[in-house]
Amino acid sequence: MSKEKFYVPLPGQVTMQKQIQAIVQEGVKQKESFFPFIKSMYKQLGFRHLFSNYAWLVFALFTVIISLISPFFMYGLTKYKMEELYALIFLFSPILYLIFSMYTYMSKVRKTTFEVEMTCKYNVYQIIAFRMFTFSIFSMFTNTFALVVLNIFYEPIDFFRAFMISTTGLFLFSIFFLYALMRNHSFPTIISTVFIWFAGNIVLSSTNNELYLEILMQLPLFIYGLVFVCTALVYVKLLNRLIYFYQKKGVY
Repeated sequence: MSKEKFYVPLPGQVTMQKQIQAIVQEGVKQKESFFPFIKSMYKQLGFRHLFSNYAWLVFALFTVIISLISPFFMYGLTKYKMEELYALIFLFSPILYLIFSMYTYMSKVRKTTFEVEMTCKYNVYQIIAFRMFTFSIFSMFTNTFALVVLNIFYEPIDFFRAFMISTTGLFLFSIFFLYALMRNHSFPTIISTVFIWFAGNIVLSSTNNELYLEILMQLPLFIYGLVFVCTALVYVKLLNRLIYFYQKKGVY
């Protein structure tokens, strides 16, 4: 008895490619951009869980304390020359961001539950990225408040120039700090980055470097605005890379 043979036509190349693309799209999760990811994480976890272990309370209290003592500190700054004052604003603009970022990074990465938290839906680095973004925004507002107080005590200061210097300094340091942290996330590297920032600025200002002082005193505000926008975009891009940072042989 002869068996009947069935002929099954193979799909064409176009059909095969469409099916492959459909499978890939279903199986591979597309990376979200930074702001939609942050918004989704905030909605699902909430502020209290994102700033758990009372870190958010420490952050809030420290901000209030700085805001209260800033008038007395700013009154002392009025004794400096204008170029010295701008140099100090640029130097100390990231101080709040530095303190909070170092605290949250060291407390999260050095916890005994680090490996377990890395397996959660939102891992350690994603929580750190959210906190760093929040710290940068709060630091910018706190610096602005301090500059308003300074302008009350010292009217000759150009508030808009001081604001641009402060904000540019904040985001420049944030970029250096975040880049160093992602390249080699060790405590000595973080300390070295902080030392280079403060030592470099102190040396440039104390030696009356003409280029350094000219940038602070004479650079058009339009250029400062462009630098601010560029540094803010680079900072967000680095935070987006930190979101998808996986501690796998140090590669991200």
